[in-house]
Amino acid sequence: MQPPVYSEGLYSTQYFTMTEEEKKIMMVRRKRPNPKLEKVSDDLIRALKKNPDLMQGSQKLEMLFNSIKCEKQSQMIDFNYFS
Repeated sequence: MQPPVYSEGLYSTQYFTMTEEEKKIMMVRRKRPNPKLEKVSDDLIRALKKNPDLMQGSQKLEMLFNSIKCEKQSQMIDFNYFS
């Protein structure tokens, strides 16, 4: 089956099935505990070349919120980093 034209807005997992490798990865991922939100936010802040240990919670949130860009040409956020 040919994938639909992106502008039609029809993208769905029904058109793109998971590979066996992806299924294996998801089984391994499901066995791992989810990291605490504070660890995830601290990792994101370190990726921005800042030290989260020197910040209060509200400062961390403000920095992360200000780092998100929602524009027509925004790049996709790579959530696989936290998978």
